[in-house]
Amino acid sequence: MLTPPHAATAQGTKTLAAIQISKAKIIMFNCIKSILITKSITYTYNVSKIDIINKVTNFFNRKSVLFDDTHISGEFKNIESFEIKINHIALIRGGIGKTKLIGQISELQNGKTSITLTSQIAIGYFIWFFISISIGIFNSILLIESGNLNYLFSIVLTLFIIPFMCGFISKIAVSALIERYEKYIDRMLLE
Repeated sequence: MLTPPHAATAQGTKTLAAIQISKAKIIMFNCIKSILITKSITYTYNVSKIDIINKVTNFFNRKSVLFDDTHISGEFKNIESFEIKINHIALIRGGIGKTKLIGQISELQNGKTSITLTSQIAIGYFIWFFISISIGIFNSILLIESGNLNYLFSIVLTLFIIPFMCGFISKIAVSALIERYEKYIDRMLLE
């Protein structure tokens, strides 16, 4: 028996759609994971701890100008830890400006020094994330009880879209801070 030519195409389309859905699930999971799990990265340098503290302090104390391209500022919290924030006029007003990297300086036994950067997501993202999940669960219960499909849009919005956007934006903020750390501070410490 011969199979019609459109049968193979339909099977290929179905497989392609399944692949696209699985990719979307992975992307959504990674974005939501970025808001729930803090990211830590460790950098190791062949410089003494005091030299690193002096260089990072000099970087934080530099004079910023109107069109400064670093867009980060920072301060030491104690002798071994500092925090880095985005310092850009377009990003300060939103939650991205509230996201920070906390750096912990520690001296290793072999004469090297390590800096461990840990992301600290803005509290607004957590609040939006958990409120939207709570509203989505409440609307899901209402949908099950009433059978009214009017709740379906708010369920999709509050259980999928808003948590995804919170995770996506927080992931962008952390990536921007890490990129600026590597571009300016890491490069300076490697010299």
